[in-house]
Amino acid sequence: MVSWRVSSLSDADWDSALAALPGANAFQSSAWARHKADSGWRAVRALTDGAAAQALVKNIPGGMRLLWSRGGPVGDAALWNEDLRATLTTAAGGAGGGPRRRAAVAEQAPVAPVEVGRRERLQAVRDDDVAARRAP
Repeated sequence: MVSWRVSSLSDADWDSALAALPGANAFQSSAWARHKADSGWRAVRALTDGAAAQALVKNIPGGMRLLWSRGGPVGDAALWNEDLRATLTTAAGGAGGGPRRRAAVAEQAPVAPVEVGRRERLQAVRDDDVAARRAP
């Protein structure tokens, strides 16, 4: 049985672990999480041997939380199971605080790989993120 765990890796370590997995893409990177933080999203991450997932979390009206994992999970698809969903939901703080206490999970198919290597794509996103933060 696959056992997912909440990731406590630093952003740099997360990006390194991500780059080593098949299907890694910019939408699962720490730079993407920082970019989306400007819109009120926060990242939660889960790992298992051979796969990883980053979900962005946002509280929405009605006492719900939305978990969105664009481009993820990555790695061995055989490892993506219900435990992954439960781990990310727990990491996000469970269901929202409203009377119905529900969490909505938005799913999306993984992003198709492009010709550029994983490390290069992640570095390009980091470079763009740094440049955007330095711009006046």
